[in-house]
Amino acid sequence: MTRPRRTGRSHALITIMTLQIFAGVSCAPALPTLIPTLVVPPVEVSLPPTLSPTLTPSFTSTFTITPTSTETPTFTITPTLTITPTFTLTPTITRTPTITRTPAPPVVSILVHSSCLFGPGSAYLWRYGLLPTAWMEVVGQIQDGSWLLLDEPYIKDKHPCWVKTSLVRFNDGGDVTTHNIPVVDPDIILYFSTMHFYRPPQGVTSIRKGSRVTVYWAAVRMTEDDFYGYLIEAWVCQDHQQVFRTYNPYPNETVKQNVGLQWEIIPDEPGCLLPSHARIYTQEKHGVTGYVNIPWPAYTDPTATPTIPLTP
Repeated sequence: MTRPRRTGRSHALITIMTLQIFAGVSCAPALPTLIPTLVVPPVEVSLPPTLSPTLTPSFTSTFTITPTSTETPTFTITPTLTITPTFTLTPTITRTPTITRTPAPPVVSILVHSSCLFGPGSAYLWRYGLLPTAWMEVVGQIQDGSWLLLDEPYIKDKHPCWVKTSLVRFNDGGDVTTHNIPVVDPDIILYFSTMHFYRPPQGVTSIRKGSRVTVYWAAVRMTEDDFYGYLIEAWVCQDHQQVFRTYNPYPNETVKQNVGLQWEIIPDEPGCLLPSHARIYTQEKHGVTGYVNIPWPAYTDPTATPTIPLTP
């Protein structure tokens, strides 16, 4: 409910009336008194309005967190069976190498002036000569010990060569049977020609008559300066043992007879377990050519007739 507002004019009238009442009640004789007249101009006073409580609805935002059921995915880890191989170390026995001292090669002295050759036999080319009392190391031998492969001691660049065993003396007083000398290939230092001037023998054949085998081939034409005949290496049977023998067909030491059909007779006895065999080279001063295997007749076939070439 709203109260009536009092204006400023009402207040002024009340004030004037109050002053007139106090003036008439005074006990003193009336004196001519100038009574001022108070003229109060009307003032409009604005009273503050009476505040009436007005219920104004207020809105307060209230956030209420209502938990919602959110399904969290559950991860189920399924264990995978992984088989890890287990390595069992088997202890191995580590052998400590035993240092075996290699015995020094036996040393021999040359007895007489000797030719040192490219192979174990007089059929091979000459390499160099050895003077008497020269010392050489023995590095090999052929199977029967009749030839020794010698090398120069105390020299960096080696030049081994073959010397007949009967031409040397072992410095310690021993021989081939008292030393551990290795058996080596007779062609270990065989020198092959690099000139390629001549070819190996052609038309090679053989015929046996008892314990003798005759080998035939067509002559290889060579110059007189180059001509050193032919080289035959044969593994034949003698006294029931297979032995190594070499032959150097060199007809009368002249190239003039090196024409047409050539031949060489080689002894070969029965009674060996290993079969006999042989091969032939052309030999000239620069070395030997490649070889040709000789067809070797068995001892049980003494009547074999070879085909003999008539032309070179």
